[in-house]
This record gives sequence, C-alpha cells and structure tokens, in this order.
Amino acid sequence: MRSETPAPKTADATHGAGAQTAHRSRLSRLAAGFRRLVSDPMGLAGLVVVVALVVPIVLADVVATHDPLKIDIRGKFEGPSAEHWLGTDELGRDVFSRVLYGGRAALQVGVLCAFASLGIGLLLGLAAAYGPRWLDNAVVLVLDTVRSYPVIIFALAVGPMFGAGIVTLMGILIVTSVPYYGRIARTITLSLLKTEFIMAEQALGAGAPRVMIFHILPNTIGSLLILVSMDIPVFIATEAGLSFLGVGIRPPDTSWGLMLNQGYIYINHTPWLVIASSVPLVLATLAFTFLGEAIRDAFDPKLRREGR
Repeated sequence: MRSETPAPKTADATHGAGAQTAHRSRLSRLAAGFRRLVSDPMGLAGLVVVVALVVPIVLADVVATHDPLKIDIRGKFEGPSAEHWLGTDELGRDVFSRVLYGGRAALQVGVLCAFASLGIGLLLGLAAAYGPRWLDNAVVLVLDTVRSYPVIIFALAVGPMFGAGIVTLMGILIVTSVPYYGRIARTITLSLLKTEFIMAEQALGAGAPRVMIFHILPNTIGSLLILVSMDIPVFIATEAGLSFLGVGIRPPDTSWGLMLNQGYIYINHTPWLVIASSVPLVLATLAFTFLGEAIRDAFDPKLRREGR
C-alpha cells in the first residue's frame, strides 16, 4: 500500500487557524470578565439597577402613562394617585411620564457625549503621539488650554452665545471632555511606541498605518473604554447640573436637572417634583458608578496582576 502524507498547511490556512484561535481567546477573556463582573456584589447591584432604569426609559413611549407635554391646569400639583403615579407638576403634566422622558435625555447625553469624546480624543492622542514634534506640541497646547477651563465656567460663557438646548449642551460636554481622553491616549501611545514588539514591527518595515491600526489602537481602546464606562455617570450628573442652572435642556423638553430646578421653585406647593427627579438621578449616577468600577476591576489586566 502507498502511504499518503498530509499536505502541508498553506499560509492562508495557518493565518485562518490563528485568527480563529485569537477570536476564541478573546471570547473566553470576555466570558471570564463577565463572570468576574457578576460575582462582584456592587457590580451586580449596579448592573441590575442600570437595567431596571434603562429598559423603561428606552421604552418610554410604551411605559409612559400620559403624554409628558399634555397640560391640565385644573389638575396641577396633585399628589401620587392611581392615575398619576408620581403626581403632577405646576402645569398639571404627569410627573412619572416626564421622569421617563427626562431619563431618556440624560442617557442620550451621557452615552453619546462619552463615546464622542472618546473617539475625538483618541484620534487627537494618536496623531499627537505618532506625528511630528510640532503637531504634538500644537495638539497638547490646545488640549491643555481647553482643559484649563472648568466645565461650569465654560458652559456659562459659551452657552448664551449658541442658545440653551441639548445640542449646545452636548457640544459643551464633548469639547471639555476631549482633552481628558486625548491626553490619556497620547500617553498610552507614547509608552507603546517604546515597547519591543512595536520597534520590531517598525524594523521589519511596517508602516505607520499598520502599526497604529493593528498594534497601537487595540492596546489603547480597551483602557479608554473602561474609562468611558466610569465617566458616563459624570456626564449624566453634569447634564443635570447644567440644566438645573438653565444652560442645558430647556422647555418644552425635559430632563431630571430641569425638573429638579422647577421642583425647587414650587417646593412650597408640593415636594413630589423634587423627589421624583432627584431619586432617579441619584440611582442612575450611583448604579453607573458601581458598574463602571466593577467593569474596570473585571477587565483591567493590570489590576488582576496586582491581585486587586
């Protein structure tokens, strides 16, 4: 009998097998990280509260019992009842429905601003670290200049120029947050450029696009995503604070901060406006904070190596 020897593996087959192995490895790391996340009591509590808040807010069109903009002057300042679960405001609008739609604005601002700031800051940080010296100096100068202004002062100075509203509010939050992510992305990139595997890639002739896309970006985005998960409650709280001061969302739109402002104006008539807007705001910021801390502890390899 003639024995048959197996055909040697081609480069494409080897590459495909390696890609599948790497994909399975990433999935296993994600699964292990999720198990660590749910095993953390604070992380599990934060996840449960976040889901309990986000689901009805996203489904506000279905869950809301009334039109949040419908005015009923004769029914103003009513307390909680079977018809109005959290009472009514100064115009007779259903507070429960307005809390849901106000939460939608808070989540929209928090999530979109966090990821937009991350994307812009990441691009600026990569450009500064990998570009020529003059570009690095220019980017760092701009980032440090913007970062030197407190958010509240910047909002009070810029807000009246463009008019209050959700677009202006998001623009202010993104502009003031980009330097934070840009600085971190630049620092991580500069440290990676000094590692042996990056210098080996460059010595083998790898160009700047390949090094950035296949090596710098994957090793940078993970740390920044963990920071984003921790910063979402900061954006939510900042949005509420600016709306409370009149710089953010304006009527007829609603947000928890705007409802809190109106609640303090009419607190002598009813306390329910303050309670209904402050409780979900506190729950959301605490839950997202606990969840972000747990995500960092579960997925940050440096913390696991340190035995935290």
